[in-house]
Amino acid sequence: VRVVDSAGTPIAGAWVAADTWRGHRSLEWKTETDAEGRCVWTSAPPDAVQFEVGKTGFRSPYGLRDMPSFSPSESEQIITLSPALRIHGAVVDANTSKPIPTFKVTPGTVFKEADGPSWNGFQTTSFADGQYEMPLESERDPLLLRIEAEGFEPTNTGPLAIAGDDLLLD
Repeated sequence: VRVVDSAGTPIAGAWVAADTWRGHRSLEWKTETDAEGRCVWTSAPPDAVQFEVGKTGFRSPYGLRDMPSFSPSESEQIITLSPALRIHGAVVDANTSKPIPTFKVTPGTVFKEADGPSWNGFQTTSFADGQYEMPLESERDPLLLRIEAEGFEPTNTGPLAIAGDDLLLD
């Protein structure tokens, strides 16, 4: 496997981990790419394995439902990572238009319509002075945000349309 950025430049230190094999999460294999963006699994099973691939500062084009799947091969298999999505903007009081002094932003997604949003509390980040900026490194479809501030009703975005690697959302 070779991991590169959108310009085709190798990404050293990207992690590559076996995720699903034959419908189960039964394999434990993880490594990092070398200076050329490459890694090799010499004891892989003979059939397809789904992988998670990532590196801080980048986002994978794959969601949970469409992780890349590789079978042993002599030919190099390429994974392209994009820069992390920079999502930023202003959070203001709807009545006064003044910046909210302190607030939290939590990303989320919807896995099944019937279940509603799933919020990723591990990525909740606190901000101040009505401004936020956060990198999102995982591709979620659809991406949602929840904004919470003491004394205010929480606000959830609808699904966000992502084009490129910069999203301004006030």
